[in-house]
Amino acid sequence: MKDDFRYDEIGAFEEFGESVNGTPFFLTISKNNIGIWNSQKVNFYNNKLALLKKVNLNELDIIKEYDSPYFKGPNSFQIGLAFNGIDNSSDRLYLFATDILDDSIGLFSYDVANERLEVLPTFYDKALIKSQKIQYQGFSLDHLPFILHENNKLIISYYYHSKIEVFDLNTQSSLTREIKTEAYPDRKVIKPIFPQGITIMEAWDLTDDREGEVAFGELQYWESCGCFYRTVKGPIKSEKLQDFDVYLEIFDENFNKKDEVNLSAINPNVSNFTIPLTGKLLIKAKSQSSEDLMDYYFLEVVTLKKDS
Repeated sequence: MKDDFRYDEIGAFEEFGESVNGTPFFLTISKNNIGIWNSQKVNFYNNKLALLKKVNLNELDIIKEYDSPYFKGPNSFQIGLAFNGIDNSSDRLYLFATDILDDSIGLFSYDVANERLEVLPTFYDKALIKSQKIQYQGFSLDHLPFILHENNKLIISYYYHSKIEVFDLNTQSSLTREIKTEAYPDRKVIKPIFPQGITIMEAWDLTDDREGEVAFGELQYWESCGCFYRTVKGPIKSEKLQDFDVYLEIFDENFNKKDEVNLSAINPNVSNFTIPLTGKLLIKAKSQSSEDLMDYYFLEVVTLKKDS
């Protein structure tokens, strides 16, 4: 893949545009494939930015034939592609789908090359996902779990709960880690109650308190330390949107929690967006000093990985 390129070189803006779904996301599927998606549509390009194929996830038969009738209609279900797992070695995506109108949930494996979709076992906490769904008339808030693929394992983590679930694709076995938290709650607890007859805008306003609760980031593998980590956004402490602490959780390769650090105590301007590098984390600043530049911090971490 080219080290740098302009997004408009591949003409994706002309097709996807700046829609209500926001700017399209990039997925690096393998060394030879780039995926660009918006809503339920994904375009795949090779490393020379030539279009390979277009996929509309609404049209995949296994989705339409899944155990809920709502999957059969256009735009009637949500695909969790923004939080998907990617197996770069086999050009395979792992993604959740859930109905907008009912509680059906499925976890799927999608073979990009062969356009084959398969249903995976229900090792994740379906009851937890359903319990966090918020619906009122014309809108549905349904934050699907994060998926990480690492060492032929699927690791499921949640935006609204501290637990981690792991499925070994080789042995078809699973385990659950109930993660203990020290300085913040282990889950969101507020679920808004909507009085009869309120408007959709009023219903949106009632979800604000929930957004101010603890929020767990996606689990990432940090190769240079041989560990997993995620950031946690602590509860908002005042009416200011940026008034929250950011924590770093570090786990060993068996998903045992090894550390919990308040990054805001080190620097109050760090956000919960990070990129793992060799021996350091690149952390985006909460407050940006310029519209033309992005401010980041480097955090040096004493890693868990033993010298070979």
